Amino acid sequence: MTDRSAEIGAASGPSRWRRYKCTIASWLGLLDNVGVTEYAPLATLPGPATSDRVDDPGDAAAHVSAATVTSAVDRPARERACRLLVVDDDAALRAAVHRTADRLGFECVATSADAEFADAAAWLRPDVVLVDLRLGVRSGIDALAAAKHLSRSTRVIVTSGAEDRLIDAAAKTVASMGFTSCESLPKPFTASALAKVLGPPSRPLVRDAHPTDGSTAATDDPSASTSSSAPTSSAASTAASIDASAPDLPTRMSPRSVTRALEAGAIVPYFQPKVACADGSVVGVEALARLVLPDGSVVGPDAFVATAERTGQVTHLSLSMLCQTISFLRQVDCDTLSGAVNFSARSLDRSTALVEKVLGMCEAAGLPPERITVELTETAFARDPASVLRFVTQCRLAGLGVSLDDFGVGFSSMAMLAELPVSELKIDRSFVLSRDKRASAAIIEASIGIADALGITSTAEGVEDESTLDYLRAAGCDVVQGFLHAPPMPADVASDWLTAHRLTPSTAGQAS
Repeated sequence: MTDRSAEIGAASGPSRWRRYKCTIASWLGLLDNVGVTEYAPLATLPGPATSDRVDDPGDAAAHVSAATVTSAVDRPARERACRLLVVDDDAALRAAVHRTADRLGFECVATSADAEFADAAAWLRPDVVLVDLRLGVRSGIDALAAAKHLSRSTRVIVTSGAEDRLIDAAAKTVASMGFTSCESLPKPFTASALAKVLGPPSRPLVRDAHPTDGSTAATDDPSASTSSSAPTSSAASTAASIDASAPDLPTRMSPRSVTRALEAGAIVPYFQPKVACADGSVVGVEALARLVLPDGSVVGPDAFVATAERTGQVTHLSLSMLCQTISFLRQVDCDTLSGAVNFSARSLDRSTALVEKVLGMCEAAGLPPERITVELTETAFARDPASVLRFVTQCRLAGLGVSLDDFGVGFSSMAMLAELPVSELKIDRSFVLSRDKRASAAIIEASIGIADALGITSTAEGVEDESTLDYLRAAGCDVVQGFLHAPPMPADVASDWLTAHRLTPSTAGQAS
C-alpha cells in the first residue's frame, strides 16, 4: 500500500497528495477489494499526441500497465463526472484514448483484460464503454455479457480492425443484448473521429482556473445535467441400442432411439467434397449426418434430426458431428481443407457457451478455427434474428466461418443478409437442378452477384453434370458441391477419395 500511494502522490504533486491522502488510501483499498490490480496514474502520461492517429504509440506505451485509472484520485465520488471505461489490449491506444477523453472532460478508466473490465464496471458504473471486439481468447461481446453490473443504459462503442460488416454486426448484437445505445468505431481511428463518436460528456469536468499547486485541477460542474467427447463405438455394435425392429426404415425415430444412437456412436458424418469452380481444387467438405444401422443400411437425417430438435438433443448431435469432423480433418493430409457442420437454430439460445465449446474442441485438437465453418439455414435466421446475429458475430470474431445454407428457399431478405457477417452463401439445390427455368436462373445469378458484392464465397449445391458446372463457372460461382464430383461418403471412403482426386490448380486441367 505504501509504494502505490507514494507513486500516485508523486504524480499528483505534494500539495494534492496532502489534500487527498485519505481519499487515495480509501480508493486503493476499494480497488483491492474488487480485485483490480496494477493501476498506474495517467497523470504521468505525456501531453497531447503528436499525431492525430489515436493508435499512434508515441512514447505513451511505457506508462500504461495492464489496467490504467485516471482522475479517480481527484474525483473519489464515482457519481460525479461523466465516466468512460475503455477495454483494449493495446497499451498505446489506451493512453491515446485517455488523452482525447480527458481533453473532452471525461473521467477515464482503462483496462486490458475482460476479467478486470467486469470488476471495473462494477465499481465505476460507467456512462460510456469503449470496447475492443477482440480481447485475446474472448471477444468484447463476451466481456460485455459478463459485466453483470453494467447498466443497459450505458452507451457502448465497439471498435475493431475487422471488416466493416463484422463491426456493424457486433454493434447490432450488443444492441440486442439490451443496451439502449451502441455505436461502432473502426480501427485505426483518429482523435477527431473518437471525439466525434464520444461527443461532449453529459456531466463534464470543469477545470479550476486557479489551482493552488500550479497544476490543472478538476472539479465538478454543479449545473451539469444528468442523463441517464467424440463417439468411438462402432456402428455395428449398436444392434441392442437402436429401435430398428421394423423392416422398413421409420419416417421419424423415437426420442429414445435417437438418444441410444448418439450414445452408441451410430450417427456419423458422411463427407461431401466442395470443389472450386475456377480450377477444380478441393477446398473443403461438408459433414452430413447419417445413421448406420446394424445391418449396414444407412438412414438419412429426416428420420432423426426433427426428433433431436424437439427433444433438445440437436446440440449434442451437432457437436458430435463437429468432433468427428475435426478428427477427420486432422487425419487428412491437407492443411487448407475446411470442414462444414450444420447447426440448428435451437442450439443458439446460449450462443456464447456454444461458441466457446466449438473453439475449445478446435483448440484441444490443435485445429485452427478458420478450418471450421458453421452452417445455418435461413429458417434459423428467421426464428430468432437477435440470437443468430450474436452467434454469427461471435463465430466470425473467433475466426470460424459461417455459411447461410439453402439460400433462396427460406425467409431471408437483402436487409438481413447485409447485416449478417456470414462468410459463405449456399445456393439451394432446388434452383440449381432447375436452372433451365428462367426464374431459377435469375435467382442463381442474383445470388452469385450478391455474394460477390458482399465479398463472400458463393457455393452452389446439387451440381450433377458438366453442363451445370460450366454454367455456374460462367456465372461467376466460386464453389460447387454435388454428385458430379462425389456423393456424401463415410470417413474412410472420403479419405481415399481425397487422396485420389484432390485436384490442385496445377493438375486440374490435366484431369477429366
